[in-house]
Parts: sequence; C-alpha cells; structure tokens
Amino acid sequence: MIRPKYFNFQLLGIVAIIVFVLVAKWQFLVLPSYWDEAYPYAYAIQYQVQNGISLLPDAMPADYSTGHPTLYYFLQAGWNSFVGGDMMFQRIFPLLIACLTLISLFIFTKRFFNIRIALFSVALLASRNVFFVQSSFQLPEMLIALLTILTLFSYLEKKMLAYIVFCSLLLWCKEPCYMIPFGIVLFEFFTLIMKKTSAVATIKSLVVVLIPVSVGFLFFLIQKIQLGWFFFPRHINGVSSDLLLIYERLKEYLKFILYYEDRKSTRLNSSHLVISYAVFCLKK
Repeated sequence: MIRPKYFNFQLLGIVAIIVFVLVAKWQFLVLPSYWDEAYPYAYAIQYQVQNGISLLPDAMPADYSTGHPTLYYFLQAGWNSFVGGDMMFQRIFPLLIACLTLISLFIFTKRFFNIRIALFSVALLASRNVFFVQSSFQLPEMLIALLTILTLFSYLEKKMLAYIVFCSLLLWCKEPCYMIPFGIVLFEFFTLIMKKTSAVATIKSLVVVLIPVSVGFLFFLIQKIQLGWFFFPRHINGVSSDLLLIYERLKEYLKFILYYEDRKSTRLNSSHLVISYAVFCLKK
C-alpha cells in the first residue's frame, strides 16, 4: 500500500515537471511552422482540413503525405478543424500528447523500476532539446513516442489486447515504427526458446505479437490500390545498399545528433544518466 506522503511526492514531482514544460513552451506556441513542419506536414494537414479528413492514403496529394501512414495527419487535422486557424491553439494538441508521453513514461518506469528512477527519467526526457522543441511541433514524433511507451508497457504487462490496439495505432504513424513489433518478436522468440516452450505455443505467441503488423500493412495495401505504389517512389530512390555510403550517412547522423545539434544538452544529460544510474544502484 502506498503511503500518503509517498503519493504526494509522486504527484508533486510529475506535476512540477509538466507545469515547467507548459510554462516554458507557452511563449513559443505562436511561432510559425518550421522545417518539415512547414512542408509537407502543414500543407498535408491544411489540405485535409479544407477537403475532408480521412485515414485513406488518397486523402491528400502524395507530395504532401510522402507515402507515410496517415494517423497523425488525421488527428491533427481533426483538432485544427475544431480550434480554427490560430497557430497557438493548433500547437496545443501535440503539446498535450507530449504531456501524456511524460505521464506514460513515469508510469512505465515506476512500474518496472521505482519512483526515483521514474522521476529522473521524466526529468531527463523533459530536459532534452529534441523533446522540448518538438513537443509543440505539428509532427508525428510525440504521438510515436507516446504509442511506443504504451505498446511496450502493454506487452510487458501481458495485456495483449491493449498491445494489439496501441501497436496497430503506432504502425499507422510512420514506417520506422515497424522496428518496435519486429524487436518484440525477436525478444519473444528467444525468450520462448530459452524457456523451452513447445513449437505450437511458440508459433501462437508469435502470431499474436505480429497481429499489429498485418493491421499496419493494410495502409500500404490500400496505398498500392489507390496510388499504384507501396512506398513513396522518391524515398525508395534514396535507398542504397552501398555499405560505404551507409557508413558515411550513419557517421553524419551521429555527428549531427551528438555534436552539431545537441552538444550542450548531451553533456548535461550524460550527467543525468550518471545520477540515474547511481540512484538505480541504490535501489533497495
């Protein structure tokens, strides 16, 4: 049973972090769209607002959707239709999703670690530049983060119906999200092998875990029927199997993330990680 003072400490900690994010972000909600948010996302969302909101691939021009699954476009367009053209009110929707992401991370880490790790994890995420900046962007990243946490939580808690729902929604956000169920499949497979589970039981477990993949693939099947291709041709043309090119791209991405884009907060969050690890080691 949770003691009252412990409950108050938990509530105060998570509320304080969320209030800090909201207060710090409020002045930036009026800023115009930037980078990918400006094009193609803003164009795609506005097109749906003006021409009808839909989850179907042909709900907007292909140059706007660039072949991505349409769940976020659908939700943001629905919100924008309700609040109108004011940028500040439009940005409240992804900011609310970001707050739910922090709450979900708190619940997740508290369930599998402890209250101290939970609060440190939420503070760590909230202090990251990439989270702080994108928490009010009209982009799918906050929704992806939220659904990823809910998917992993549902799977680890063995709530398979919730897992299927959250993971299916996740796969209707963006193509890279397929790494989550595929990673879970590998984990499930090796876990069952180590437990020496029968072949029939193993296949049944893997089929259940893979159900969201079939739901997610429905989007690309519909896209093939409506537009004539599974994946956006421009994206496919940029794919290369040249190992040297892959290495150079990976090196540039890491350099951008760890040095050019976020070098100050990287050092700060390294300190956070050390503190979090120390707290974890002190866990009773």
